[in-house]
Amino acid sequence: MLIPIGTRSTTVLKPAVTISLILANVLVAAITFPMATSTERRMFEIQRDRYAVEIELRAHDFREQAEADPYFDTYFARLTHEVSEADDTFDLQVSLMEASELLQIDPLSFHEYESALQSRVIEDPLDPRYELLQKWKSLRSKEERALESTAHFSLGLIPDRLDRVHTLITHQFVHAGIMHLMGNLIFLWMVGGLLEDTWGRGPFLLFYLVGGAVAGLVHCVQDLSSPVPLVGA
Repeated sequence: MLIPIGTRSTTVLKPAVTISLILANVLVAAITFPMATSTERRMFEIQRDRYAVEIELRAHDFREQAEADPYFDTYFARLTHEVSEADDTFDLQVSLMEASELLQIDPLSFHEYESALQSRVIEDPLDPRYELLQKWKSLRSKEERALESTAHFSLGLIPDRLDRVHTLITHQFVHAGIMHLMGNLIFLWMVGGLLEDTWGRGPFLLFYLVGGAVAGLVHCVQDLSSPVPLVGA
């Protein structure tokens, strides 16, 4: 029974566990939602700066591989400025698309290029790409640290990091947004009280936590290489 309409439950016990779980979820949301806003802005600024440096690196590589258009430097300077001054994700994506067209690269290859840059080594300090590569790696490290500090990554269940056993429980109390939170809590309020009344507080709490952990594991085994966190019970 998904919706408890017409139930004959006498509600002998007050749904203390259900109410406590709801309050716990609301408390976590009250803490993590404001943090997410500031973290997202910081992440955007770091990514914007990293992409600007990355485009400069690709431009230097492009010059070595093909004869550039005589107006290439002018276009390149304008695009680099647009990327570094982007105000939001939309502006950044538009600028990256233009840069991809100018450098004759597939926009989807950015990820592959980033992977190559992580292992790339330039030993000649006189090479114009030397300092750019060092700066790119520094920004990449900042981006990873900022990402790790978010609630979704620190508390979420990540398939390729199942060694963090505590996230089997913590991911159940973190949500992606207000609608995600409200949808889960409404369902928990409708069903949780009846199950708690029928099974008792201890068994219901155990079912809630173990059920959430098992559901999370089932999600993870579909792709154990995924770095995307799962949040919400």
